[in-house]
Amino acid sequence: MTPYETIVLFCVLAVVGASLRFVKPGTVLIGPRWNGKYSVKAAPEVFSGAYFAIRMAPWLPWGPTLHFHENAPLVQTEDSVSPDVAEKEIRKILKYSDFLSSTSLLILFYFLFWVGFVLLSGMVFRPWFVLGVGLILIQIPHLVLVGWSHARLHPGKIGLRIQYLVTMTMFPPEGVFAADLVSAGMLNGVHPLVAALILCPEKEARQIMTDYLRRWKYPLESENQTRAAEGLTMAERLCEQHDWTMEDLLPVPGRDGLSSLAYCPRCLGQYMSETARCPDCPGVDTVSF
Repeated sequence: MTPYETIVLFCVLAVVGASLRFVKPGTVLIGPRWNGKYSVKAAPEVFSGAYFAIRMAPWLPWGPTLHFHENAPLVQTEDSVSPDVAEKEIRKILKYSDFLSSTSLLILFYFLFWVGFVLLSGMVFRPWFVLGVGLILIQIPHLVLVGWSHARLHPGKIGLRIQYLVTMTMFPPEGVFAADLVSAGMLNGVHPLVAALILCPEKEARQIMTDYLRRWKYPLESENQTRAAEGLTMAERLCEQHDWTMEDLLPVPGRDGLSSLAYCPRCLGQYMSETARCPDCPGVDTVSF
């Protein structure tokens, strides 16, 4: 392997390594698509275990990928965040993250240009000189912007701010994902359903609401029944705020044929006999057509 190929390989591995994120099982990611609209993301999962998972953050920083957890509070407690407060916090994050996304794109394009320059020209100039000049021109304003945004969003976390700045200085690819790092930890008390209703288009938000309604109205016998009841109460309150009705969100499915006599209200599986319980959803009774 030539020195140039080694440098290219190092750059690729550096960006891949910087994109890896340790998350808790049950974490829901909501991030922007290429058209600027937010959507629930199925991030590539590198590893999934009982205590943590490793996921890969999007390489194109159109905006921050926000993390929410299924175990966020469902009722109004000291740890919960009301929908109105959640919307203000989310809008605040997006306001500062938009600037970071622009400079993060510059860093990403710089690395792509530099790697392409190495491959196509064989580097007439010394690669370390070109890399150093590029990093100085891009990193300095980017680091200033990261520090400013983090100070506005986390005014009391000076140590964490210094850690991010030092990491991005020593490991420039980390700057591509600055918007994710700056917004981390701000929305721990916000449930994914509340966030989806704020960020996602109405069609997707309705589908997400429908999925949660089915899970909470018809919980499995192995699930926490009290939490399901609290979730259903919260979902009904949110439906009222959006003028949605249960009949519209949970319609009776069309029959697959005359032989279909019953269906499961949770997974919508249909059966040719009126069985008492859905075999795929333990604890959920089937409903006759």
